[in-house]
Amino acid sequence: MRLTERIRTLPGLTGSQTSADLQSDPGSLRDILLILPDAHADDCGRSALALLRSWASTYRVHVVLLSADGPLLATLRRLAVDLRCPAPGVDPVTVARESVRAIAAATPLAFAVTVSVRTVSVLDVLHASDVPSLTLVTELASLCVPVTTVSEVIARAERVVVPARMVVEDALASDYMLGRGRHVHVVPFGPDDAMPDVGPGDAPVGDPFQYMEAETARLRALLRPDGLPDRLIVLGTGPVCHAAGVDLFLDIARIVLSTPASRDALFVWSGPGYDPRDGGYGALLQKRLRHTGLESRVILLPPTSASAALNGLADIVILPARADPLSLSGVAALRAGRPVLCFENGCSLSEYLEQDGLADPCLAPYLDVAVLADRILMLAAAPDRRAAIGARGAALAVSRFGPRSQARAIAALALCPAVGSDPETDAAVICDSPAFDPAFCGGAVAQAGTRADAARAYLYAARTGFGLRKPEPGFNPAIFADLYGGPGDPYAEFLRARHPAGPWSTPVIRATADPVAPSAVPLRAALHIHAYHPDQLADIAARLACNAARPDLFVSVADAAGRDLARAVLAHGTQAALEIRVVPNVGRDIGPLLTEFGPDLVAHYDIVGHVHTKQTRHSANSEMVRHWVNLLLSGVIGGPKVGAMMDSVLAAFAARPRLGLVHPEDPRVFGWGANRAAARWVLARTGHVRPPEAFNFPVGTMFWMRAAALAPFVDLELDWRDYPAEPLANDGTLLHALERLFGVVPRMDGWDTAVTVGSWPAP
Repeated sequence: MRLTERIRTLPGLTGSQTSADLQSDPGSLRDILLILPDAHADDCGRSALALLRSWASTYRVHVVLLSADGPLLATLRRLAVDLRCPAPGVDPVTVARESVRAIAAATPLAFAVTVSVRTVSVLDVLHASDVPSLTLVTELASLCVPVTTVSEVIARAERVVVPARMVVEDALASDYMLGRGRHVHVVPFGPDDAMPDVGPGDAPVGDPFQYMEAETARLRALLRPDGLPDRLIVLGTGPVCHAAGVDLFLDIARIVLSTPASRDALFVWSGPGYDPRDGGYGALLQKRLRHTGLESRVILLPPTSASAALNGLADIVILPARADPLSLSGVAALRAGRPVLCFENGCSLSEYLEQDGLADPCLAPYLDVAVLADRILMLAAAPDRRAAIGARGAALAVSRFGPRSQARAIAALALCPAVGSDPETDAAVICDSPAFDPAFCGGAVAQAGTRADAARAYLYAARTGFGLRKPEPGFNPAIFADLYGGPGDPYAEFLRARHPAGPWSTPVIRATADPVAPSAVPLRAALHIHAYHPDQLADIAARLACNAARPDLFVSVADAAGRDLARAVLAHGTQAALEIRVVPNVGRDIGPLLTEFGPDLVAHYDIVGHVHTKQTRHSANSEMVRHWVNLLLSGVIGGPKVGAMMDSVLAAFAARPRLGLVHPEDPRVFGWGANRAAARWVLARTGHVRPPEAFNFPVGTMFWMRAAALAPFVDLELDWRDYPAEPLANDGTLLHALERLFGVVPRMDGWDTAVTVGSWPAP
């Protein structure tokens, strides 16, 4: 089948030029390419339509669709220079890739914009065609299958635009390998200002403006009949689905309508997808309406083209979404001058309401229906305040969510040079630095390439944030980028600035050739070993023997058999004390450290070490885990290749009274991941707020810490019941948060930190 048979080409005209104009002056407008997953009128499609309408008078816009489905097809065809989509029965991905390749070969394109992660399949074609491109990520990673879909797009895209920070935070929480890419930009999205096209199913044939007038009159008669012109109307809009929170809308309605002051109030939801006979979400909503007595006071309306009239009839609009990355209906309500209420982190609009100082009247804690209901009641009783908040919201909509300003910002980003300075120039600067350590930065992968290859791999990871590693021990590029700034790569900028001092640089402790005599370290030292796998204790004992120091040992095991094996392996050492306890199998290695031994350790010792045994159930990862454990144990205790690392660390503590934490330097750079909420809970109990965005921490939870620096964690007084039960999630638990906070809290408390470099190869 030839290309022309696989593609439906639907020619069209821009909004401001005729075909004769284009033929007489083909260079009057630059050509751009817009790639969409389909022509549906969902938030993604409406955002794309707003861009197309704004660009149609400035550019010749070519449109490629992966699917011709959706009611916006006629409008897209009218606004675009040409529109291509797959013919029925043809693979849409193949057609889209061939269409992009054909357009790029025939027409010099100023830039291309792909909308949605569903268009990821064309990114490599754009790159191979040398077309500057930008990807609009309009989805939340946690709602994609797999959850790494968004991080894959971020890693592959030339530039990325998201509508709000929550999209980035959700992606970071869904893939711990993803960091903050310098090519990701936040641009607020707004719905189209133009009057929507009226499809054949929306109204009888006739003037659309007459239809809008008739629809407005119908809605007014339905919602504000003559007998109740002053009734309070609370409006919710969007698809009828779990993510939009229609069930939470009903919970809020039940609370509000149970109060005497809201006797005449009406709750209205308008959006597609409600079917009380679907046997699923719609049926559950209908059951809730019936059994809570809300059927006469809550109306679920089908979607309407007269959404502006619906907003005008409402007094308060709420967005009870669990996950809404675009919030277009909320922006439309703001434009209408209506107060918009929502949950923190539930929709993108919540970020902008908070930034504009509207958090107190408009936001409630995530999914806290009682607080949101209380916000409604307070506004219902204060019409003047309601009007004032509505006016502030309208001003916010004008300043932040204009479709034309959005289109200009995206075009400017797409046309601007690549992020930072020239990659080859940065690579040369990095390669010329003797401190750059390809083996440390690249691990086993670096062994197969040149020094320049390792520098380019680092630069790619630093730009996208995916799989970022440290280019040399003791330097964290994420911290430098966060605090120092600069347009170029953080490590290249650091080298050009001649290694400025700052929290991005951490002193490196290496094992000395000569062991340190215990008498030269006048500190009481203890080492906690969590031996869930007691068969690995022999290796730890051999590493301890490489050192002159003999800390007291505190060992936790899972059962009596483990206790007997630990005693047999460790009893022949020369340490002053050995205590072995059986502990519950919760809290992994952190529970035994803080809950079982923590109070005794911080009360009777100056320096506390912490290591644990580790293995994987997955044979494919066994070699990687073995290397990683070797890196950690050699960085905390030492070993035959590294030497007496424990002696060197204890000597550093003795020499530097403000040294609070020493841990092995992991070459990988990790952030908060899915652990931000749990970390906030811990930080609040330690008296801290606003932790850093980028930081170092003991990845793998093995370290030495001054007892005074460890005390705040012990003072949490965590009980065994506070720890998550097994099997443990890969991320997003209290334990993962504590792992990071072991690196964050000591710094926030004013302690210095240092890192060690253990045995290689690194993970």
